[in-house]
Amino acid sequence: MNTVFDRLVANATDRPDASAFTIHSHGGITHLTFGELYARVLALAHGLVSHGIGAGDPVALALTTSPALVALVYAVQSLRAVPMIVNPSLPAAAIARRVAQVHAKLLVAEALVETLSQPSSDAVMPPRPTRPVPEDLAFLQLTSGTSGDSRAAAISHRALAIYLGWEGSGHRLGLTQRDVLVSWLPLHHDLGLVRFLFMPVWYGQHVHLLPPAIASLGLWLQTLTATKATVTSAPDFAYRIAARAVSPVGIDLAHLRLATNGGEPVRATSIAAFEARFSCPGVVSPGYGLAEATLGVSATAPGDALIVDARGHVGCGKVVPGLTLRVVRDGVEVPAGEVGELETAGTHLFEGYYDPASPGRFDRSSFTADGWLKTGDTGYIDAHGNVFALGRTRAMVKQAGALIAPREVEEVVDRIAGVRLSAAIGLPNDITQAEELVLVVEARDEPPEDGLAVAIQAVVRAEVGVVPGRILLVPPKTIPLTANGKLRHAVLRQQLLAQSAGD
Repeated sequence: MNTVFDRLVANATDRPDASAFTIHSHGGITHLTFGELYARVLALAHGLVSHGIGAGDPVALALTTSPALVALVYAVQSLRAVPMIVNPSLPAAAIARRVAQVHAKLLVAEALVETLSQPSSDAVMPPRPTRPVPEDLAFLQLTSGTSGDSRAAAISHRALAIYLGWEGSGHRLGLTQRDVLVSWLPLHHDLGLVRFLFMPVWYGQHVHLLPPAIASLGLWLQTLTATKATVTSAPDFAYRIAARAVSPVGIDLAHLRLATNGGEPVRATSIAAFEARFSCPGVVSPGYGLAEATLGVSATAPGDALIVDARGHVGCGKVVPGLTLRVVRDGVEVPAGEVGELETAGTHLFEGYYDPASPGRFDRSSFTADGWLKTGDTGYIDAHGNVFALGRTRAMVKQAGALIAPREVEEVVDRIAGVRLSAAIGLPNDITQAEELVLVVEARDEPPEDGLAVAIQAVVRAEVGVVPGRILLVPPKTIPLTANGKLRHAVLRQQLLAQSAGD
């Protein structure tokens, strides 16, 4: 079985002058062919050896998207060591905690990159080419985990190879060497890492990597236009914001055949607005995945029609080859169309959460006794095999015995004039202790427009069929978001519970 590193060597040997990565960073724009990339990988591997890195050692990379980060991931793999990319914008103490969490042997930050590029003369490289084997770990992916706790998901080279091409996403998405890719996603996120650092090397594609920030959305669309890109990806909020904030003037997405949408619950309104504004009907393809499945669990194939159910939930395609999916409630599998917790099994799942205290062994507490991964997500599968992922189970709001996905409410509220952003959560009522729907709404104006809360309550009651227990109007940038811009429902809930306890 080939690993992704084998594919890098093959591309560097057979197609050394073919374009691999074009990287837009603070230092300018860098173009790397496969030959140039491999040369950097070997030089950096030499530097890593001088720091004592060897097989099985976790190496933390706290770097922005840059030529150094791209090459270092493969340089670490070349030594059969294990890369783990850490968000470099985190406070130093937070980075230190993540490094300690996996007992990383080395933390590579900006100051160390130049040193690695010029290793000491007494560093001895192992015989080349040193290559990982399928059983080795390809990378560690920091994730909130299926239970909400921060963990490091351990992904093997075997699982990564299967996902990239043999049975997984590459087969479903119809990827070829001719595709040109563009991404602004951070490489510490699994969608950015797997789809835009590993997948291009697997297929021998040319990828353009942009600065990972919401401010890059305009550059994202301009680069898609200039490069005549065929494939891109983003979370739902990026399509939603781009449709509002980026001018369509000068944007031409005629060559774009696939724009995957995932990482958070997908909104039909986001897709419709993006495709209408930039004249690219049918190009946005919803999918569902999680770090523990290497990346994807289900995907919409290019050309498949968008499916939206009666409650506005968007279908995320069918399960990718290599995996199976079931829906369970109280430990029992439920029939098609019924809502429950999603569980998956198959060929490209992770080994478990990394346990530095037990090398070669992994925490598999998220698996059932019969080998199914408990995803921690709620959803259902319709009679045709289409997957509907409603969101994190812990974020669902219980109302009169029914489950309401936060997206159902937020999508309605966010369309109201005067609303900048909303988050729907469930909190116990102070008197009855029964769960009630609480809406936290960022108003566009400060103070909020008169009657805004009344308008919100009326619209939610009319379109969703529930009455919010409380509506909290807050200033812009109050609702907690991830570094990638996704709503942090669990954090918001804890903040409000703490505030209530302190009152």
